Amino acid sequence: MALIVLVSAKGSPGVTTSALALAALWPRRVLLAECDPAGGDVTPGFLQASTPPVGGLLELALAARRGLTATDVLSRCLRLSETDDRVLLLPGLTDPAHAAAVTPMWPRITAALRDLGASDPARDVLADAGRLPFPPEPDLLTAADRVLLVLRPTLAQVHHARHQLSVLRCLRPQDATDRSTCGGRGVGLLLVGDRPYGPGDVQTALETPVVAVLAHDPRAAAALGDGTARGRWFDRSQLVRSVRRAAAALTDMSTDTSTDTTPDPTPEGLPGHGSDRAGQHLDRAGQHLDRAGQHAEPAGLPRGQHVPQAAPRRSDGRLAP
Repeated sequence: MALIVLVSAKGSPGVTTSALALAALWPRRVLLAECDPAGGDVTPGFLQASTPPVGGLLELALAARRGLTATDVLSRCLRLSETDDRVLLLPGLTDPAHAAAVTPMWPRITAALRDLGASDPARDVLADAGRLPFPPEPDLLTAADRVLLVLRPTLAQVHHARHQLSVLRCLRPQDATDRSTCGGRGVGLLLVGDRPYGPGDVQTALETPVVAVLAHDPRAAAALGDGTARGRWFDRSQLVRSVRRAAAALTDMSTDTSTDTTPDPTPEGLPGHGSDRAGQHLDRAGQHLDRAGQHAEPAGLPRGQHVPQAAPRRSDGRLAP
């Protein structure tokens, strides 16, 4: 059984939707934990605020002061499955201001989440950690069996991912017993869509393996997010088909968590591989963006044109001659 953390670098690539979809179609028993310090979205969205505001991450953090077990986690969860407890939800914070109360308890919360893998019945954990903060919260990220950076394959998101991946690599050294070197153990990419750049191009540019690709399906994603995902059209949507493949691939990788089973970052066989021009464009554009950050021009103006100074005004508010 495995603890898998999903994060994003910047923007809204769909971390919560991806985590929710994966949990719903996960082949084994699973707990979806909303660990985003900015707050949870599943209860007001997918569950349409139809459940009482009890349990959840904040209550778990308060209980952690006395110690936590896997049973303590389960007692503060909601059931997402209609007929059984195959899929559980640990609701997130309802107010970002409560994040300060949770922060010191992350070591105990993380340990309890990992204990779910050894409980009876055993259960995987998918943790939606939202946007990767800076500095990052290390406990959940270092204890996870796998950390997936969720992003759209656009130039802007690839650029931001480059910097966040360097942080993750240092948090997760290749040798878990030696934290003096960076490595990126168990770090992978979860792409939402395959345009304008293919998985092979993104994988090459970021030197990080693409673990899975989810379809960019705005209609199905919106229906899932607001709790209206019903009917044959949703079951046959591109999003559902791609999530089934991704969930199967991730569970296969986590069957033996004693070793790092992240795929070799060689992009052979991935869509988009072989487009040398696209990969070179991503690399050149990323370098250009890094340099541009040191010599930024005012937004909305032609290069080299300065922001015009405001016209002087007299004390009565009129324009000076």
